[in-house]
Amino acid sequence: MEKAQLVDLSRSNKFVLTETESAQLLQAVNVELAAWEPLLAVDTRSVLPLVYITPQIQVLREDRVEQTVSREQILAIAPQVAENSFVVPRVAE
Repeated sequence: MEKAQLVDLSRSNKFVLTETESAQLLQAVNVELAAWEPLLAVDTRSVLPLVYITPQIQVLREDRVEQTVSREQILAIAPQVAENSFVVPRVAE
């Protein structure tokens, strides 16, 4: 990464860096980017994308709508009720 790219990123993300912080961050980012370079050399054209990172199959439950608590039970513990509904305090005008 070049210094100009870091300056553009810092401006667009609205953070201010001192020269020392900028130099340290630039060095750290370039170390991280260099660590990825060997991976870019790997030919992955024949590798199929994965849905899961492990070979395990995720067992999903059936998606069913069930009412386990009645409206009356919920409204009975509500702080304030009006017309069979919760009353929510106004927070904005």
